[in-house]
Amino acid sequence: MLVGYSYAGAVISHAVDALDNVIGLVYLAAFGLDVGESCLSAQDGYAPSLLATENAPTPYDAPGAPGGPDLYITPGRFREVFCADSSDELARAMYATQRPLSAFAVTEAATVRGWDRKPTWYLVSNDDNSIPPQLQRDKEGAETGWTCRRRLVTSPGRPACSGGRRRSRSTPDGIPPLTDATVSSPNRSLPKNR
Repeated sequence: MLVGYSYAGAVISHAVDALDNVIGLVYLAAFGLDVGESCLSAQDGYAPSLLATENAPTPYDAPGAPGGPDLYITPGRFREVFCADSSDELARAMYATQRPLSAFAVTEAATVRGWDRKPTWYLVSNDDNSIPPQLQRDKEGAETGWTCRRRLVTSPGRPACSGGRRRSRSTPDGIPPLTDATVSSPNRSLPKNR
């Protein structure tokens, strides 16, 4: 099972193409791109998210990228953009340790899509400040051809770093249930052997 959160949705969509042991994909408020789309182009036609307006480029090219800067979330609204329901202390630590994203990574067009080949689950974050919630709902919808098993909704904030407040407890068949023991900390993972 591959799980992608935010930008990592684009990563798992590509990875599944080269892996024969993947049984499904889980997108947590993530980009599930179609062939030819990029994280940036997928947002065309939607109101800009806070992440789109509250980022800044580094003054140098991104290490290891084919060109262009890294982008990082600016300090003034970091908590609101990325972890609104986390404590101030956790938000400060997350800001100080954020790994910037290569500008190339958000503009590179997808060449494959994995969500049409494997069982797929999608969690929509209604109050997401990074990926427009309507984009998430549209991607998860039947008109896109997704093989979605069940839609989960969480609100507010980011599911991978939520402080455990106001989170949906429902899970689709085959996905381990979300409990405080499994997702209350960004350093915890789903239980093994389930």
